[in-house]
Amino acid sequence: MRVGVITSDFRVYYRLVKILKGMKINFHSLVSMEGISEYDVVFSDMDLNFSNCYRTNGKNEYWIRQMLLSGHARELVIGIDPGPNPGVATISDGRVLDSRNLYELEDVLKYVENVTQQCDYDRLKIKIGNGDRINREKIITSLRNYDLEIIREDGSSRSLKRGRDWEAAIKIATSNDIIEKRNKKIKL
Repeated sequence: MRVGVITSDFRVYYRLVKILKGMKINFHSLVSMEGISEYDVVFSDMDLNFSNCYRTNGKNEYWIRQMLLSGHARELVIGIDPGPNPGVATISDGRVLDSRNLYELEDVLKYVENVTQQCDYDRLKIKIGNGDRINREKIITSLRNYDLEIIREDGSSRSLKRGRDWEAAIKIATSNDIIEKRNKKIKL
């Protein structure tokens, strides 16, 4: 895939470059509109009248990832490995869009909100591993406005190196070993 970046604001350029390099995506920095139609995807902070150009301020990282890896998803799955430093992963129609460790329990809600607001999908599943009961319940409480599936995670973290909880989150997101479903609480 040929990816181009053309911006008028260096801050947007910097954010886009950081995301693309983090994804190990090769891209070209464009300085003019010449040859823009030769690219599969061009990200810009300007309104460009080309079908391959997408406007962004570079702050919508998950949307950018989805545009490059999968496009619109029939099913978006967020996996969460509970713990004091939870691992999270987002999978779009079977393709890993993102995986990372978070360093605060409070960041799980922010992550879920950002992913669900930025990505384009038909169905959403949020799966939480059944390990670390105390932190799991804190995460479940923070996500009370979402439908959740509790997944048996026996051994998902056992063989992982310390600090790689995001790998367990991928295993949880792809697992169908559901222990329990918790529906969002409807406010009256």
